[in-house]
Amino acid sequence: MPKHLRKRITSRFLSQVELTSQPDHALLDVITIPRTQSTSPWKQLARRVIWAMGLMVFVTIIVFFDGDGYSEDLSFLDAAYYSAVSLTTVGYGDIVPVTPTARFINLIIVTPARLLFLVLLVGATLSVLTDRARRTFEIQNWRKQLRNHTVVIGYGTKAPVRSPR
Repeated sequence: MPKHLRKRITSRFLSQVELTSQPDHALLDVITIPRTQSTSPWKQLARRVIWAMGLMVFVTIIVFFDGDGYSEDLSFLDAAYYSAVSLTTVGYGDIVPVTPTARFINLIIVTPARLLFLVLLVGATLSVLTDRARRTFEIQNWRKQLRNHTVVIGYGTKAPVRSPR
């Protein structure tokens, strides 16, 4: 094989950058770690926001059906307003539970829902913000485990092999 052809083939198939000398964060767009579940952080965020909205609707319905136990007569909009203000822990205090039943329902349903709501939204935010760091950590672990391996790229066929007749 002529020397210039060998050099051309070698330059095409050899990496321009030695991957072992690169820091882990520089490999984010170079290496893709196989995952059993490949959900993007944006899909996780959307799923958590949907859960949070569902939780808000659930609390709104509970408060609406127990509307007689609050400081004023609640319409469905007032119940949704109270749910949003209460779940987000803003708590303006303009609508408050006044009967023992409403306070008990608030204690056993709304307070745990408030905590779950905050966990959903804070967890979603952290998931989106830490995605890049998590991927760097995965690559770092992968590099630690992958020693004395040969990575073969392009091995195999693209189409079914047909036998000659």
